[in-house]
Amino acid sequence: MGLSNSLGTSSLNILMSLGLPWFIRTMIADGKGYRSPINVKSHGMEFTILSLILAIILVYIILTITKYRLNKRIGLVFMFVYLTLLIFAILVELDVFFPSGNVC
Repeated sequence: MGLSNSLGTSSLNILMSLGLPWFIRTMIADGKGYRSPINVKSHGMEFTILSLILAIILVYIILTITKYRLNKRIGLVFMFVYLTLLIFAILVELDVFFPSGNVC
């Protein structure tokens, strides 16, 4: 139950914290008769989203291999995957991986 909660809340958080504000902002701008783009100051968002998708696929593969049974070892594997994903996302934003040349 905890694993499904963590997967579900991550998806919901991404949708609600990114998608909903952008949708509301776009609807307000369109209602006033002008169109203004929403500038996102993240050059690594594509890589972060791709790594999130790959992590979710990896979670389902691990769950399928272990026949949906969790134990301490699988928990450590999930923790390692999460920490790796987190470190990767931070390093992409800091221009360590895939440098954009736009360091602020």
